[in-house]
Order: sequence, then C-alpha cells, then structure tokens
Amino acid sequence: MKTKLSLYFSLEEMTRSVTAVSLGINNELHLPEDEWIIDNLETLCKSVLDPVRRFLGRPVFVSSGFRRPRLNREVGGVSNSQHQYGKAADITFTGFNEDWLKLAWWAVTNDHIPIDQFIVYDTFIHISWDSHPRHQFIDKRKNR
Repeated sequence: MKTKLSLYFSLEEMTRSVTAVSLGINNELHLPEDEWIIDNLETLCKSVLDPVRRFLGRPVFVSSGFRRPRLNREVGGVSNSQHQYGKAADITFTGFNEDWLKLAWWAVTNDHIPIDQFIVYDTFIHISWDSHPRHQFIDKRKNR
C-alpha cells in the first residue's frame, strides 16, 4: 500500500533510493519520530512538485527525495542538504532537454510556489522549498 503525500507523489517514491538499497542503508521514515520530515515532504509535494507536474502536463520522476545523513554522504550531498529534512527532490521528466528552461522561468518567478532553489544539472533538476523561499536559480550544467 502506498502512502500518498499529494495528488501525484507517495512517501515511498520520496524515500526510494537505489544507492541506499545497494549499500544496505535504511532510508525509511517512521512515525512518530520522523513526522516532521514527512510533513516537510508533504509540503514539498503539494506546494512545489504537484504544481510543477501540473505546469508540465506530464509525469515528474523523482530520482532522489529524502536522504538519511549517511545516504546523503554516500551520494556526495552537501552537509546541510535540504534532502535530509524532506525539503528537496531531484527530478526529471520527458522532454527534459527541451522544457527545463521554460519550467525554470515559471518556477523561480512564481511567487505562489515556495521554491527555494532550482538547480539545473545535465540530467536532472534539484528543486527545494523553504518557508522563506529565495527563488534561486543555479545552472550547474557541464554540457552547455
């Protein structure tokens, strides 16, 4: 049974990690101790990822959502990564190469979407939220 966080996203997909499985890292969340992280993931999904999905009009695939600190270190995440607090996801979608710029402009200029960071990499977008969003756009593509 999937635990729905929003219209389009589940808790399972926001905590799933191929790296965690291959390294034997438990990346699951449990109530009541992780309730605040689950609340953050719900806000991320409802306030940011669902609107992104509606804007694109196609599925959004989460390659990395929540990460326990050990998993975050293993994947090379920064020590204060928003992934560890349930406030970030790395996403991709069909048409990524053609439509990421349109999505970036819409996301970072939309005051109704609490996007803190929108970081574009060659194959995915890191997108995060904050209660005081910076609407920050960063381009880290190597292949421009």
